[in-house]
Amino acid sequence: MRQTLAALPQRIETRDADAVVAMLSRILAPHEMDMRETGRTIRAQVRHVAAGPCRLADLTYGAPVRIRSRVPQGRILVHAVAEGRSRMALGDRKVAVLEAGMMHVSPPGSPLDIAFESSSRHFTANLPSGLWPAVSGRYDALAGGEAMVWIDLMRFMLGWAELGPGMPDLFGDRAASLITEFLRDRTHVSRPEVGAAVPWFVKQAKAAIAGLVANGAHTISLCEIAADAGVSVRTLQSGFRRFLGHTFGEEVREQRLERLDHLIVERGDQFDVTALMQACGIVSMGRFAGYYRDRFGVAPSDRLRRRH
Repeated sequence: MRQTLAALPQRIETRDADAVVAMLSRILAPHEMDMRETGRTIRAQVRHVAAGPCRLADLTYGAPVRIRSRVPQGRILVHAVAEGRSRMALGDRKVAVLEAGMMHVSPPGSPLDIAFESSSRHFTANLPSGLWPAVSGRYDALAGGEAMVWIDLMRFMLGWAELGPGMPDLFGDRAASLITEFLRDRTHVSRPEVGAAVPWFVKQAKAAIAGLVANGAHTISLCEIAADAGVSVRTLQSGFRRFLGHTFGEEVREQRLERLDHLIVERGDQFDVTALMQACGIVSMGRFAGYYRDRFGVAPSDRLRRRH
């Protein structure tokens, strides 16, 4: 007998914290909610749906809350941050703050401690642990195209299931296979949106970074470049991850490395490596020497010697 949805997606908008905890404990994992910062006032919005063995939820609490939970045995939890940011701790191991466009995969049986902000919106999935590819060998925070594709997939499936009568059976047949395909071929979906038109503000930001690097600027401010482009910091960060497959900071580092390599080739007969690094705005010489070695397969000093 084929697996289908038992019902259309369920929605709840409530200030009743107990109702939210009860719902999420049933569909995701046992939950405890700490609202010492906000009392008992929340403005929760939750919608959830089952797709075969997979349970999907779109949730926001509308207030700073702290959730403590434990992933059920035989299952994994995937938290993808669509809006705002959240702080996560997996047991005693601290995890970096997850901003919009990032996701975290938690293994079976692991304790979770998640601090949501008022604006935090998560697409969370409770999945059989067998769906997560063994080749990954890791449960951790992920960013870039991979996380953005996952967020888009969750948004699409939750919306698809709400189209109306007759959709649940089709959704139940196809949604689990879509998730399986995503997890089976993570290296494919982690690519940026190749062929997609890069937004003008991302292009403008890249050009601004290039100009600052060429002028040897030591500090390149994400906030200032976003303001100059007329977009929010969050929008610019998301644009870099979604269309270029890396972060704003990684773009700055890459441009500095490319500039340094160019100067070594073009002006290495006039200056030493330290001077050329300074001309690129590089302050942490040792660290960037390591980045350069990873990028070009040779230390910058060796590259300079070979040039002669």
